[in-house]
Amino acid sequence: MPTVRNVLWRRLDAPAFEHCLAHFDEDGLRADGLVVGSDDDGTPYRLHYTVITNRGGITTHVMAADLLHPDRTLILGSDGHGHWRDKSSAVLHDLDGCLDVDISLTPFTNTLPIRRLALATGARHSIECVYIDAAALQLSRSAQTYACTTRGELTATYVFSSGQFSAELSVDVDGLVIAYEGLFTRASP
Repeated sequence: MPTVRNVLWRRLDAPAFEHCLAHFDEDGLRADGLVVGSDDDGTPYRLHYTVITNRGGITTHVMAADLLHPDRTLILGSDGHGHWRDKSSAVLHDLDGCLDVDISLTPFTNTLPIRRLALATGARHSIECVYIDAAALQLSRSAQTYACTTRGELTATYVFSSGQFSAELSVDVDGLVIAYEGLFTRASP
């Protein structure tokens, strides 16, 4: 049975909010989000994104658009096996093997590997993902690790790390972030 989640996050270290509408069904996940805020120097930003996964939880489509600069839109597609192309169909060999995407400015994209990996308590898994720097709409490859520290019926806790960065995440039954240590908290529901 399809599930639709309507989530609002508040950023803890900067003035920003995100609204995400996530659709979960037997074919995968489709998310549509809007992030609004300002960066360290007070410059406002508005980022719109969509992410689609296949039934195995592998990201197959991502779009990120800077709504304050309409000419800045990033569109990527994957064959579901970690082979990526940009909006002009150019092959992105540097991203080969990446099954997930991580868009800066949003806690939503942590949901992708958390759902796909479905780690048991005590399990740990390292991934390579497509990292999108939302401010510049630039792509890179990112090594990340997820470790499940607790899992209950309705919530789970993970430690997320990438490079020197590490943070604890608590997520709900759908893998959506409730709290992201030092960065985000669920504002509703």
